[in-house]
Amino acid sequence: WSISNTVDIVDVTLFGIRSVSLFLLVCVGVVRPLISRRTQYRLLVNFDEATQPPIASQSEEDHIKAGGFSRKTSQGSTFGGLWKKIKLLFPYVWPKGHFFLQLQVVICFLILASGRVINVYVPIYYKRIVNALTPNRNLTEKMDLMYGITHNSYGITFPIASIFIYVFLKFLQGGSVGSA
Repeated sequence: WSISNTVDIVDVTLFGIRSVSLFLLVCVGVVRPLISRRTQYRLLVNFDEATQPPIASQSEEDHIKAGGFSRKTSQGSTFGGLWKKIKLLFPYVWPKGHFFLQLQVVICFLILASGRVINVYVPIYYKRIVNALTPNRNLTEKMDLMYGITHNSYGITFPIASIFIYVFLKFLQGGSVGSA
Protein backbone atom coordinates (compact mmCIF):
# COMPACT_ATOMS: atom_id res chain seq x y z
CA TRP A 1 0.00 0.00 0.00
CA SER A 2 1.50 3.30 -1.07
CA ILE A 3 0.64 6.75 -2.28
CA SER A 4 2.22 6.82 -5.69
CA ASN A 5 0.30 9.31 -7.81
CA THR A 6 -1.96 12.35 -7.49
CA VAL A 7 -5.16 10.28 -7.55
CA ASP A 8 -4.04 8.47 -4.40
CA ILE A 9 -3.12 11.77 -2.73
CA VAL A 10 -6.55 13.23 -3.56
CA ASP A 11 -8.28 10.09 -2.27
CA VAL A 12 -6.39 10.17 1.03
CA THR A 13 -6.99 13.91 1.42
CA LEU A 14 -10.73 13.54 0.80
CA PHE A 15 -10.86 10.59 3.19
CA GLY A 16 -9.14 12.69 5.86
CA ILE A 17 -11.50 15.63 5.34
CA ARG A 18 -14.49 13.30 5.51
CA SER A 19 -13.21 11.62 8.69
CA VAL A 20 -12.49 14.92 10.45
CA SER A 21 -15.88 16.41 9.47
CA LEU A 22 -17.73 13.30 10.67
CA PHE A 23 -15.79 13.42 13.95
CA LEU A 24 -16.73 17.10 14.39
CA LEU A 25 -20.39 16.36 13.64
CA VAL A 26 -20.42 13.61 16.26
CA CYS A 27 -18.79 15.93 18.80
CA VAL A 28 -21.31 18.70 18.09
CA GLY A 29 -24.15 16.18 18.33
CA VAL A 30 -22.94 15.02 21.73
CA VAL A 31 -21.98 18.40 23.21
CA ARG A 32 -24.81 20.60 21.85
CA PRO A 33 -27.66 19.04 23.86
CA LEU A 34 -25.59 19.37 27.03
CA ILE A 35 -24.99 23.11 26.69
CA SER A 36 -28.30 24.25 25.22
CA ARG A 37 -31.14 25.34 27.43
CA ARG A 38 -34.20 23.17 27.45
CA THR A 39 -36.91 24.43 25.13
CA GLN A 40 -40.27 22.95 24.41
CA TYR A 41 -40.63 22.17 20.76
CA ARG A 42 -44.20 22.65 19.68
CA LEU A 43 -46.11 24.34 16.94
CA LEU A 44 -46.82 27.91 17.94
CA VAL A 45 -49.46 29.34 15.65
CA ASN A 46 -49.54 32.75 17.31
CA PHE A 47 -46.55 33.04 19.63
CA ASP A 48 -47.77 36.14 21.49
CA GLU A 49 -51.18 34.68 22.26
CA ALA A 50 -49.80 31.26 23.11
CA THR A 51 -47.50 32.62 25.79
CA GLN A 52 -50.17 34.74 27.44
CA PRO A 53 -52.72 33.22 29.79
CA PRO A 54 -56.36 33.47 28.74
CA ILE A 55 -58.15 36.70 29.57
CA ALA A 56 -60.63 36.41 32.43
CA SER A 57 -63.58 37.11 30.12
CA GLN A 58 -62.26 34.66 27.52
CA SER A 59 -63.21 31.01 27.82
CA GLU A 60 -60.60 28.27 27.55
CA GLU A 61 -62.06 27.17 24.20
CA ASP A 62 -61.78 30.69 22.76
CA HIS A 63 -58.19 30.88 24.02
CA ILE A 64 -57.33 27.63 22.21
CA LYS A 65 -59.00 28.87 19.00
CA ALA A 66 -56.92 32.05 19.17
CA GLY A 67 -53.71 30.02 19.13
CA GLY A 68 -53.25 29.23 22.80
CA PHE A 69 -52.58 25.71 24.03
CA SER A 70 -53.93 23.83 26.97
CA ARG A 71 -52.73 20.62 28.53
CA LYS A 72 -55.26 17.82 28.76
CA THR A 73 -55.09 15.72 31.86
CA SER A 74 -57.42 12.96 30.70
CA GLN A 75 -56.63 10.68 27.84
CA GLY A 76 -59.30 10.46 25.20
CA SER A 77 -59.54 8.59 21.97
CA THR A 78 -56.61 8.67 19.57
CA PHE A 79 -58.87 9.83 16.78
CA GLY A 80 -60.83 12.25 18.99
CA GLY A 81 -58.96 15.36 17.86
CA LEU A 82 -58.05 14.07 14.42
CA TRP A 83 -60.19 16.52 12.47
CA LYS A 84 -58.81 19.46 14.51
CA LYS A 85 -55.25 18.28 13.84
CA ILE A 86 -55.94 17.88 10.13
CA LYS A 87 -57.39 21.39 9.95
CA LEU A 88 -54.33 22.73 11.77
CA LEU A 89 -51.77 20.97 9.53
CA PHE A 90 -53.58 21.19 6.17
CA PRO A 91 -52.44 24.74 5.29
CA TYR A 92 -48.83 23.63 5.72
CA VAL A 93 -49.26 20.58 3.48
CA TRP A 94 -51.46 21.96 0.68
CA PRO A 95 -49.67 24.46 -1.60
CA LYS A 96 -52.19 27.08 -2.69
CA GLY A 97 -52.05 28.16 -6.31
CA HIS A 98 -49.63 25.48 -7.51
CA PHE A 99 -51.50 22.80 -9.44
CA PHE A 100 -48.52 20.49 -9.99
CA LEU A 101 -47.49 20.62 -6.34
CA GLN A 102 -51.09 19.86 -5.34
CA LEU A 103 -51.04 16.94 -7.75
CA GLN A 104 -47.82 15.68 -6.14
CA VAL A 105 -49.40 15.92 -2.69
CA VAL A 106 -52.41 13.90 -3.87
CA ILE A 107 -50.13 11.31 -5.48
CA CYS A 108 -48.09 11.04 -2.26
CA PHE A 109 -51.23 10.45 -0.19
CA LEU A 110 -52.40 7.82 -2.72
CA ILE A 111 -49.03 6.07 -2.47
CA LEU A 112 -49.29 6.10 1.34
CA ALA A 113 -52.81 4.66 1.19
CA SER A 114 -51.80 1.99 -1.34
CA GLY A 115 -48.90 1.00 0.93
CA ARG A 116 -51.39 0.40 3.75
CA VAL A 117 -53.61 -1.67 1.46
CA ILE A 118 -50.62 -3.71 0.29
CA ASN A 119 -49.65 -4.39 3.91
CA VAL A 120 -53.14 -5.81 4.46
CA TYR A 121 -53.15 -8.04 1.37
CA VAL A 122 -49.69 -9.63 1.83
CA PRO A 123 -50.73 -11.92 4.73
CA ILE A 124 -54.04 -12.71 3.00
CA TYR A 125 -52.26 -14.06 -0.08
CA TYR A 126 -49.74 -15.86 2.12
CA LYS A 127 -52.68 -17.63 3.78
CA ARG A 128 -54.11 -18.57 0.37
CA ILE A 129 -50.81 -20.08 -0.70
CA VAL A 130 -50.42 -22.07 2.51
CA ASN A 131 -54.02 -23.30 2.33
CA ALA A 132 -53.63 -24.33 -1.30
CA LEU A 133 -50.51 -26.32 -0.45
CA THR A 134 -52.31 -28.17 2.36
CA PRO A 135 -53.15 -31.70 1.15
CA ASN A 136 -56.72 -33.06 0.95
CA ARG A 137 -58.70 -29.87 1.23
CA ASN A 138 -61.59 -28.52 -0.77
CA LEU A 139 -60.50 -25.75 -3.10
CA THR A 140 -62.62 -22.66 -2.73
CA GLU A 141 -60.46 -20.11 -4.51
CA LYS A 142 -61.64 -19.81 -8.11
CA MET A 143 -58.37 -18.26 -9.18
CA ASP A 144 -56.37 -21.18 -7.81
CA LEU A 145 -58.68 -23.65 -9.54
CA MET A 146 -58.31 -21.87 -12.86
CA TYR A 147 -54.62 -21.01 -12.77
CA GLY A 148 -53.25 -23.57 -10.35
CA ILE A 149 -51.56 -26.89 -11.06
CA THR A 150 -53.31 -29.74 -9.23
CA HIS A 151 -51.67 -33.02 -8.38
CA ASN A 152 -54.65 -35.36 -7.91
CA SER A 153 -52.87 -38.21 -6.13
CA TYR A 154 -51.87 -35.93 -3.25
CA GLY A 155 -54.74 -33.42 -3.37
CA ILE A 156 -52.32 -30.51 -3.49
CA THR A 157 -52.80 -27.52 -5.75
CA PHE A 158 -49.81 -25.42 -6.66
CA PRO A 159 -51.36 -21.89 -6.70
CA ILE A 160 -49.39 -20.15 -9.42
CA ALA A 161 -51.64 -17.07 -9.61
CA SER A 162 -51.60 -16.52 -5.85
CA ILE A 163 -47.83 -16.91 -5.75
CA PHE A 164 -47.33 -14.39 -8.54
CA ILE A 165 -49.66 -11.91 -6.84
CA TYR A 166 -47.92 -12.48 -3.50
CA VAL A 167 -44.47 -11.93 -5.01
CA PHE A 168 -45.70 -8.76 -6.74
CA LEU A 169 -47.19 -7.46 -3.47
CA LYS A 170 -43.95 -8.21 -1.63
CA PHE A 171 -42.08 -6.32 -4.35
CA LEU A 172 -44.41 -3.34 -3.92
CA GLN A 173 -44.11 -3.58 -0.15
CA GLY A 174 -40.42 -2.82 -0.46
CA GLY A 175 -37.76 -3.33 2.12
CA SER A 176 -34.11 -4.01 1.87
CA VAL A 177 -32.36 -6.99 0.35
CA GLY A 178 -33.06 -10.12 2.32
CA SER A 179 -35.94 -8.70 4.35
CA ALA A 180 -38.77 -11.03 5.12
